[in-house]
Amino acid sequence: MGAPGATSFALLFTLESLTRAIIASVIPLQVLTLIGNPKGVSLVYFVVSGLGLMANFLVPLLVRAISRRFTYSLGALASLTAALLFMGEGLGGTALAMLLRAFGTACFAICLNLYILDYIKGRELNRLEPLRLFFAAAAWTVGPALGVFLWTRVGHVVPFAISACCAVLLLSYFWFLRASDDRAIVKARSPAPNPFLNVGRFFAQPRLRLGWLIAFTRSAWWAMFFVYVPVFAVEGGLGAEVGGLLVSAGNGLLFLAPLIGRVVERKGVRWTIVRAFLLGGCLTLVAAVTMTFAPAVAAPIVVAAAVASVALDVSGNLPFLRSVRPSQRAGMTTVFVTYRDASEVAPPGVFALILMMLPLPFVFVASAASYFAGAWFARHVPRRM
Repeated sequence: MGAPGATSFALLFTLESLTRAIIASVIPLQVLTLIGNPKGVSLVYFVVSGLGLMANFLVPLLVRAISRRFTYSLGALASLTAALLFMGEGLGGTALAMLLRAFGTACFAICLNLYILDYIKGRELNRLEPLRLFFAAAAWTVGPALGVFLWTRVGHVVPFAISACCAVLLLSYFWFLRASDDRAIVKARSPAPNPFLNVGRFFAQPRLRLGWLIAFTRSAWWAMFFVYVPVFAVEGGLGAEVGGLLVSAGNGLLFLAPLIGRVVERKGVRWTIVRAFLLGGCLTLVAAVTMTFAPAVAAPIVVAAAVASVALDVSGNLPFLRSVRPSQRAGMTTVFVTYRDASEVAPPGVFALILMMLPLPFVFVASAASYFAGAWFARHVPRRM
């Protein structure tokens, strides 16, 4: 675990997941408590995520100025500070904490992806994605439900305190890797990118553009799942703790990642992505219809839709990772990871407009429609992948 490779990178991803998962379902419930309606939750997420998207472009500048390892460390400190701010329960502090959390996530995503592209080559990438998702599955299975339980039954500061401890552990392991004999996280072979010069170059390449669109659509569904499934549970009378359990159950399906990875290797990337989009869209649409008159029936259906999204977690980044040119890895990765921030900006904005006119189930209808569109565009993924 101290050598550069799939295991050490997967473990870093796991520790990052622990930091975020324990409070993932608590944050929307805390915002809902402070504001009182789903539309307000959407507006807060829209504003914070928009600022987070700008922060995403700040990260490469930090990499150029202070190095990759110090930028990653700064992301861990931002996550630690966010956990402490969440304890205050004020709307201003909560919003600032959400922004710091988004900044920390951007630091983790950009820096770790650059290290992965430096050390993991070719078809090894197909094996890394299931491995790191499997490693993180426990965090995302236990974290959301445990966080809501602690928040409602033990004390509102407890899940945030655990998140803070996980951030410290993440930072400690990261620097342990630097001290190891193999020096896994010292040498940065790729140059630090200039983010603003690479946006046009990225979207001028059809395969990279398609890879970004697939990743964005998948990430937007997960953003909806984490925010609006807990809100649906509260609004539908199922309760906050059920909302946390639903999110945990959906993430528990990450344990299927190695099995799905085998399907990707046998059937191909395009075959998997297209069918995952279609399955996820159908199940999400059925859940949207049933939650209007049978919330208890809709709940397991929306969890089942997460199977498709896990399949996209395994395969959805591969069109980019397998298409990017070695000479453009650093710059193109910086642009590619903006899908995560964009997926947290656009959906809340769209959902806020929907909720001004229509009830909550139409949020899930919109997500289903995005998956059907994703299936249509994924037909252009090259067969040889």
